[in-house]
Amino acid sequence: MARLGFSPSGGLLRVNLPPLTRTTIIITIVLSTIVAIIRYSAYFTMKPSELYRTPQLSDIYVAYLSIIPVHSVIFPWTLFTATYVEQNILSLIVSIATLAYGAKYCERVWGSMELAKFLAIVGILSNFIVFLISILAYAITSDTVIEFVNIHGGVALQSGFLVAFKQMVPEHTVVLFRGLIKIRVTQLPGLLLLVNSLLGIFGAPVTAMLTWAGFFTSWIFLRFYRVSNLPFGAEYYSASVPGMLPAPATAEQPAATRGDASDTFSFANFFPDAVSPLVSYISEKIFAVFVKLHLCTPFSQEDVDASNVRNGPLRQRFVAPLPGSARAEAERRRALALKALDQRLSQSKKDTIGELGETTFTPEENQS
Repeated sequence: MARLGFSPSGGLLRVNLPPLTRTTIIITIVLSTIVAIIRYSAYFTMKPSELYRTPQLSDIYVAYLSIIPVHSVIFPWTLFTATYVEQNILSLIVSIATLAYGAKYCERVWGSMELAKFLAIVGILSNFIVFLISILAYAITSDTVIEFVNIHGGVALQSGFLVAFKQMVPEHTVVLFRGLIKIRVTQLPGLLLLVNSLLGIFGAPVTAMLTWAGFFTSWIFLRFYRVSNLPFGAEYYSASVPGMLPAPATAEQPAATRGDASDTFSFANFFPDAVSPLVSYISEKIFAVFVKLHLCTPFSQEDVDASNVRNGPLRQRFVAPLPGSARAEAERRRALALKALDQRLSQSKKDTIGELGETTFTPEENQS
């Protein structure tokens, strides 16, 4: 959890966030503020026309920061900037909170460089996918409204971070409002997909498409392509499964693994049990096609077994609990109890010394 406080020296607001997380939050605030200033300035200077309806704020866009299909060909950098543009205060707050918690957690587990790769892949590819879908939809329907659809926002990153949490801490439970709401991390991606898909049906198709694009790109990257260096040495491997795992890495030569072949991170595992067999059947057929096209490499049984061990109880020794999770709350209470016990023991020791008084012992000198 991000800690906010005032430094005793200058009274300036101090935010305890990793560098890349802090940078992405600043970029989001700056770009969203620029877009808001431009849009509201244009809105208040526009006048109703006799030929068109009264202009609405939603009609105004900033083509060189957000993705507008008819303009984005000449503004290719919008594939990056659009992720960090929010056009209302609620979505801006949600986006900042996503980065403050999700990016912070991933940066401390993966490091800044790996988080940068993740943000670039999920953000840019998701925007590109929705851009292509919009172009295809316009080519089929010739609907000019699609040409000017505004593609922006960090919802793809929100979906991607939930997928990453499912990989790192699938069994944790997020506790909200003092225990009134308890949600397992493994259920969060599906819940977001459901809610935003409903929003897409009732008038927010870009939100739904970005959510699904973020889900697919993040899962594919983490499942098949992300290279992890495991600097944990022999401790990371289980001695109870001899011959199943590769030789343990040393501190000088960390083990490098590509992707995550564990059963808990399979595509079907993101969906309810009632539909997971059907999803598993379809995904396996699609995966077989990708293997034939040399887009993916099939996992061996050794890869699956090794990933299952890494993502099992041994992972909990190296990955910190999510802020707000049941485990985090239990550890916080344990730390407070130990601190209180230490204070009572210290006070008891001081009281005992005060009652006995200070005793001085001087050894007698030997008489000759």
